[in-house]
Amino acid sequence: MKKRSELAIEFLKKELSKELSSLEKSYIHFKQIYEYFQSEGEKYGNVDVKKLLTLDESKSKYIFIRLYDPVYKSNLPAELLKKGQYITNLTQIPAAHAAIGFDLTDNFYGLTIGGDYDFKIEQCSTPENCPYMSTCDAEKSYHYTYAIKVNENEYEAAKQLVQRYYDSREVKYAVFHNFPVALYCIRKKINLPELPKLPLPAAYREFYTNLKKTLRAVKQQKEKDRFVCSTFCCYILISSVPRIALYFCERNLNYDYITPSELSMLPGMKLLFSGNWLDFKKDAEKFARENKEFASYLL
Repeated sequence: MKKRSELAIEFLKKELSKELSSLEKSYIHFKQIYEYFQSEGEKYGNVDVKKLLTLDESKSKYIFIRLYDPVYKSNLPAELLKKGQYITNLTQIPAAHAAIGFDLTDNFYGLTIGGDYDFKIEQCSTPENCPYMSTCDAEKSYHYTYAIKVNENEYEAAKQLVQRYYDSREVKYAVFHNFPVALYCIRKKINLPELPKLPLPAAYREFYTNLKKTLRAVKQQKEKDRFVCSTFCCYILISSVPRIALYFCERNLNYDYITPSELSMLPGMKLLFSGNWLDFKKDAEKFARENKEFASYLL
């Protein structure tokens, strides 16, 4: 019979092996996106990239990102992770968790540990229904709700990808991935080097049909299924919104190390409103009344 220490070591080896496999898929994903942009761009003449990636305002929609500033009641591991995130935070937003949504009805998709499945619908108005949120003091916890404007195809692509993950129930919260993220954040906090830009071609094909061609090679293999909350949100955006993928390619960034607060720095990300968890619905309704273009997202 194996000793407990041996079983623990075997478990760690197994989990770390999964993390390495997940990181490898992330690298392949990033590399293929860049190579696609480069190869497609070389086929066309001198066309302004910004024109190709400009939104058609008449057909635009919004994808929402909600950042959480939780106050924990009984979740020591999460509290330690939160303190580490805040110490290395490079933004003004104190965020320890992130979720993605497609309306303002308080139904956001978040990846956390707890319950039968790691990927759940989160509601600030009913935190007791979510194992992660139930460990927080809802009266003292705050949210920051952002939106990024996209076109209809990008919106539907992101929504369908999230729904596919939710229905499959195979996506997992990558617990051990928090360690390389923390080390990466510390390095960034101590010394922020100039981000190298890749030698992108001068022109690109119009990417607004959908992202199937962009990720054709990735779709031939099993989709990435291990994330932390912020990398999942970023993965959805990169996989569905070409200009976000282009942003990461230009700067040679790896979305596998993005933190919740850094999602607020993505191009086009706009803070809509913030407040206490329990006031989310009331605040969303007030915001929609004052900003009519968001009224349909409350239905």
